[in-house]
Amino acid sequence: MTPVNYVAVTPCKNEEMTIGKCVKSVLNQTIPPKAYVVVNDGSTDKTSEILSSFKPQVTVISRPVGSTRTRGSHHRNLLLLSSKHATELEPEWEFLITIDADEILTPDYMEKIIQKTKDDPKLGITSGIPYSKIDGGYRKIYNASNNVWNGARVYQRACWRDLHPIPSIQGWDMWVQFEAVRKGWNVRPYDDINFYEERPWGGATLGYWIRRGFARKRLGFSTLTHLLTCVMRLTHKPVILGAVAFFLSFLLYGTGTPKYFDEDYYQFVKRHTHTFALNWLTIPRIMKKIGR
Repeated sequence: MTPVNYVAVTPCKNEEMTIGKCVKSVLNQTIPPKAYVVVNDGSTDKTSEILSSFKPQVTVISRPVGSTRTRGSHHRNLLLLSSKHATELEPEWEFLITIDADEILTPDYMEKIIQKTKDDPKLGITSGIPYSKIDGGYRKIYNASNNVWNGARVYQRACWRDLHPIPSIQGWDMWVQFEAVRKGWNVRPYDDINFYEERPWGGATLGYWIRRGFARKRLGFSTLTHLLTCVMRLTHKPVILGAVAFFLSFLLYGTGTPKYFDEDYYQFVKRHTHTFALNWLTIPRIMKKIGR
């Protein structure tokens, strides 16, 4: 394969149980990154000590303990900080991969992703599908839509430029996918490319589901799409209650609140997410989900 320049970034805070395995999986790629930047967001456990053992292969940006966190936009802020620093280290990068600190990449993850972009030059944002940790092993997460997983997401350089400025809002990780498609890019995950999540997937607090419901309404999801998602979340913690809160927060958000984006954006997202829902409502997909 033709040599490819890419950079990797990881935000972390108190991740002593997983950060070492995450970093090793990035450095041990069959095509290693030209630069790897980790933002240590004020960790108070052994995260700092573990990261120090990987220098100079990894560039660590350390934020002070007690740094201000802004709910919904904090991860976005760390991403922009780390990607800016990575660009200073490797100005000619072609791809940017963002890896959460609890993810482990398979050794050929980036090699396979890069090949997908060679096959489809308009592939702007992509990822593999995760295996989530469970008692005794891992289980593959069934992907009900074309949502690209944020835990190990890859951006093509030109697409990344098209997305700026990225709004500082809850749900920015979904917004970038919609905006990429609006700008003519293809956005999709690949079932034959995988990574591993070291934390069980599917559990969250009630507050999380409420915030996500608000975010989806602000972003312009169609009601059918959101209802379908809520049905699929009925068994996620907190069981039933979380899905109900997810749906009600979506319905109730925005009464008397000015819209965040222009009308053309909302019309596009409504059509786009509605099409997702209709494509998912097929017998083979439903049977596949029930079978799991």
